[in-house]
Amino acid sequence: MEMELLYFGQLTDITGCSTQRLQHVADTDSLRMLVYAQYPGLQQVKFMITINNKLVSGNQPIPADARVAFMPPFSGG
Repeated sequence: MEMELLYFGQLTDITGCSTQRLQHVADTDSLRMLVYAQYPGLQQVKFMITINNKLVSGNQPIPADARVAFMPPFSGG
């Protein structure tokens, strides 16, 4: 199964893409390790992860056919 990974903001500059299809990854820690190996520059920036449009923290399982997004920090007012 595949998952869709989206990059936003400065993360698209680092990766050179805004979307990527990957084989399913079990959890967010495994996903981070995978993309860090492919895009080492991501290790130098802070970003948040969403799974199916829900913000997550820590290591979380990734369901099959999930839509995962890496988003730079943002603030609201």
